Amino acid sequence: MGIADDRRRVEEARRKGIPEWMQEMIEVVPDHREIAAEFAKGVSEPSSLSKAEPQVRGSGWAKDTPLKQPPGIDIVDQLCEAQADRDRADLAASIKRSEDHRLLKDIELIEKGEDGVRVTYRGSGEKKFVGGEKGFELWRKWNDR
Repeated sequence: MGIADDRRRVEEARRKGIPEWMQEMIEVVPDHREIAAEFAKGVSEPSSLSKAEPQVRGSGWAKDTPLKQPPGIDIVDQLCEAQADRDRADLAASIKRSEDHRLLKDIELIEKGEDGVRVTYRGSGEKKFVGGEKGFELWRKWNDR
């Protein structure tokens, strides 16, 4: 398209009393009456559509997947519980050792008898009798330190 085509289009648009862009559109689709006649007969069905049964549409939601524990989680639970049991036992033993240490550090002397032990405490010199198995256990700890 050259300058001559542009002048002709401008003159044709003025003659018809329409904007220049509309004249350009008319030239692209020269006879719109043919198109209108095609649609007057009715909309033809595209040849690409088949005569298959219409598909039943869903709601658009995905099917529910029930929540469940992953496989093997029961084994992990058992492992964790066993470790927790070991940790509790270690803590109890540590507390017991700490209490024994605190108790034994205040003792100056333990004398063993037939029915128990006589404990002499450091600093105050106080003496105390601890009878039975509890006394003998205290005497064993005193000697094992």
